Amino acid sequence: MFYDDEQEAGDPELGGNVKKVIGIFLNIGEEGRSTDDWINQLQDKAHMLRIDVGDADNKDAVTKYNVTTTPYLVLLDDGESICEEVVTNTTYDSVKK
Repeated sequence: MFYDDEQEAGDPELGGNVKKVIGIFLNIGEEGRSTDDWINQLQDKAHMLRIDVGDADNKDAVTKYNVTTTPYLVLLDDGESICEEVVTNTTYDSVKK
């Protein structure tokens, strides 16, 4: 997930949406992990990398995925992008699909 801390901190609804999505990727037993059954079926096989768009070292990744708005979620399966979207209140359901 590409992020900008200032943007998330400045918008409580957005911050809540981000926390909900992050909860999908937390390991079993971690605080904040979602308790939905479908997430337990992932068995800790799904992981999240958060990429700070403001860090110059991440410029290539930001460019590769054409990130213009954050937070921006990219789901990869064996290196292939299967979902790319700006995080909103519907992103949790998009990941579920």
